[in-house]
Amino acid sequence: MQTYEERMALIKAAHKKIKLREKWQKQARIAQRWTDEVERERKPRVNLTEKYDGGESMIHFTDNSKYLNEHYGDRVRAARAYDEDWG
Repeated sequence: MQTYEERMALIKAAHKKIKLREKWQKQARIAQRWTDEVERERKPRVNLTEKYDGGESMIHFTDNSKYLNEHYGDRVRAARAYDEDWG
């Protein structure tokens, strides 16, 4: 049979162990919440030029004359003809 002091020591030790476990669980929840937020904020980066065939963006022309001819063909030719007349 145990004495009163021995029982109280066991109870205190169990209480201390339970409190320590609760503290660890609380810290683990905080860490998990923080990592979830960090993971949520990350978004995959999309390379827009690779979305199109050949790795070329359809809104970017490196050849200005090709762009002008494709989109403003008649206007550009008329403007060039007008400029050449003057000069």
